[in-house]
Amino acid sequence: MTAMIKLPVNIMPEFEHGYNDFSAIFIPILQASLQYCHNQTG
Repeated sequence: MTAMIKLPVNIMPEFEHGYNDFSAIFIPILQASLQYCHNQTG
């Protein structure tokens, strides 16, 4: 999961103009995935 968290930081300098659109989609999905995994593992 660490690599997934670092991904937006790595691409931000190159795609800064589209970062807000990307994060608006990616971050909620990531948070939902982390919450789901947390719920599954107890």
